[in-house]
Amino acid sequence: MRVFHRLVVGSALLLAGAFGQEFNLSRNLVENFKMEWGVNLISETSEGTRIEGDTVSFKVTYQGEGWIALATSLNTRMHGSDAIIGIPGEGVSKYKLTGYTPNLMPEAQQTLVDATVEQADGVTTMIFTKLLKEKASEEIEILAEDEMYFLWAYGGILWAYGGSNNYPQTHQEVGFVKMTLVEKPVLGVSAGDEICVEGFVMDRFCINRGTLLDSSGGIRTLEGPDKHSLHCLVDVDECIGTPYEILIDPLPGNKTHCRGFSLSMKDSETVRNKARQLGKKGYCKTCTGELGDEEFGFRATVKGRVTSPGDYDFPPEIELISVEESSVGCSDDATKKLGLSSDKCVDDKFLRPDTETPATTPAPVPEDQVPGEGLICAKDYLTKTQLSPKLSLEYTVHQPDDTLPDKNTLRARLTFLGKGWVGFGISPEGNMNENDAIIGVPGGTVVKYHLASFTASPISKDRQTLEDFSIEQDSEKTVLTFSKLLQEEGEVAINPNGSNKFIWAYGSSNTLGHHQDRGSVDLPLVTCADGDSAQNIKPTMTAIPDERQWKSHGIMALVGWGFLTPIAIAASWCRDIIGAPLWFKIHMWFNCTTFLLTIPLFALAVATFSKNDRKHFSSSGHERMGLAMFILVFIQVIGGLARPHVPPPNTPPKTDAADAAESGTVSEEQAPPEKSKVRFAWEIIHKLSGEALLGCSMYQIDQGLLLYEKKKYSVFFSRTAYWAWVGSFLGLALVLAVGHKFLVVKKDHSESGGKAKGTE
Repeated sequence: MRVFHRLVVGSALLLAGAFGQEFNLSRNLVENFKMEWGVNLISETSEGTRIEGDTVSFKVTYQGEGWIALATSLNTRMHGSDAIIGIPGEGVSKYKLTGYTPNLMPEAQQTLVDATVEQADGVTTMIFTKLLKEKASEEIEILAEDEMYFLWAYGGILWAYGGSNNYPQTHQEVGFVKMTLVEKPVLGVSAGDEICVEGFVMDRFCINRGTLLDSSGGIRTLEGPDKHSLHCLVDVDECIGTPYEILIDPLPGNKTHCRGFSLSMKDSETVRNKARQLGKKGYCKTCTGELGDEEFGFRATVKGRVTSPGDYDFPPEIELISVEESSVGCSDDATKKLGLSSDKCVDDKFLRPDTETPATTPAPVPEDQVPGEGLICAKDYLTKTQLSPKLSLEYTVHQPDDTLPDKNTLRARLTFLGKGWVGFGISPEGNMNENDAIIGVPGGTVVKYHLASFTASPISKDRQTLEDFSIEQDSEKTVLTFSKLLQEEGEVAINPNGSNKFIWAYGSSNTLGHHQDRGSVDLPLVTCADGDSAQNIKPTMTAIPDERQWKSHGIMALVGWGFLTPIAIAASWCRDIIGAPLWFKIHMWFNCTTFLLTIPLFALAVATFSKNDRKHFSSSGHERMGLAMFILVFIQVIGGLARPHVPPPNTPPKTDAADAAESGTVSEEQAPPEKSKVRFAWEIIHKLSGEALLGCSMYQIDQGLLLYEKKKYSVFFSRTAYWAWVGSFLGLALVLAVGHKFLVVKKDHSESGGKAKGTE
């Protein structure tokens, strides 16, 4: 078979050699990044030189300007990968990645052929041909003729593109793709092929929308085309304004249809007229009912000629030959061809229709081993529980062999109602620090990580022992599944018949980072037996680590800086309204209380950080601002106690008349008309620093409450309520102070003007 394959492909290359590199397969990795490739045998370059062995040619297109890279990898990480990096203006070279650093390979290993990188009209394109198996043993072999998962054990392809800087530093975006270089032998069509297909007809508007336009229940388009009304298909402007596509039915056990073939707008109108003839008259405005009375799920038999082969993401385009009723079907097997977009809706029998699957008689199963009507432990989940409103967990402890306890596994499936990464781990203390977790990142893979206090690092390759794992995502949910051994060297053992404490988290995006929600839960595990009945349990939630400490920290901050300090500042602003000595007592005692609360709340934060081995005042602006305020409030209090005294005339020595006026022992009229320069300067500095502290405290409380929301602590006071209180109170105080001052000035001016008038 191998010899035959080489002869066939080799002959094809000899015929196509004059046309250079062949890119007969393609895939859009993201919206602005496309990869095209072709696997080939010994070929000649434009200079007539030859390269030995099988090769693969790549064309990578990035809709932007920057360096561009493609790499083979043995795992999901950059470290150890072999990268091809194209730098516009410099060229294309091979690199070995160490950590995140690209190291140029020696000249002897620079074996690329016809390698170019160009930028034009804001688009960067890299082309090269590479040996599948290089002479250098340390380079990763590309197993093109095998079905490979280029994400993990079988090898990997890492794609990345940079920003506007044409130098391979930090990437703008990076990702992994699972694919096969040599595709299934029959699947795929070429321009000029005649096809026949029978299936549901769907407008592209509903396909792109994700759910049926006329469905109140939000039915997914590719899962419920039978619920798609003919009214929507043939009457609604949004639907008839887009091309139609013919869907391919899913495989047994699956429910998602594939996008089979796409019609032009002109041919879509022809199919639409057929639908109107088959549609029930009166149900849709333009249906005639000449040939039927259908209301939902229009199917048809369509024959056409391929004009564009499409790829995995976009169906082939066809020129319509005929459209007939669904019952006609496709009698000629030779015309039953499908494009790459139908990959998930075909099986081996379609690909190799001449191969008969031999009938087999299953071996008899002893009566005592026949499972009941209940679960099958190897594939079902025994227990289901709700970890949070958005996250559910299904799990089973599976013991395949009583004599091999080291083969016992925990099989789990976590369903997150949203889009983001999902993580799950075992933690005796219920926190992240120094524990291991399984994290699935959509668009990437599922990997075991070691957790520090606030960081996650993939563990070594030899400990990546997960099985049957996947991370899948659609428009509504993200699902993480895995099977993990209960006992593994260097990891916390899972008790198969008792309570275990687990941690969970999920993110707000598909980039691994700060969690959107997290928690800790005690789960009772029990070994599954075939025939058991599924059960739902209510989990025992454990307290979030350090919640009590941070809640105490926040309450003291809110009482002092959120309530007492604004009142103290407002009393100073409105001193002429409140009058002495009351305003001064409010100002002094409320600020002193805030100062006394600041000491323990600051000490509590430092102690909590120290307990978790975290660096102080380095991870956020909230922490650094807290340190600055702690220092400044000390200075402010000391400055208030040591304010300068100015002895006025006719008062005992060492008595400050301004202070006496504040305390009420001397009236404002008896106070000296002018203050000393030192006192005047002190008042300005004291007022400005006090108001600066008030502004900083408003930022601190807002950010603190935001941190509470992120950590999912039970929030005792909302940010909205805080801003409503402080904004309205300080705003009112400011209006009163300014208004009173304006009235006093106006009164003084009026009295002064009256006296002047009387003297005239």
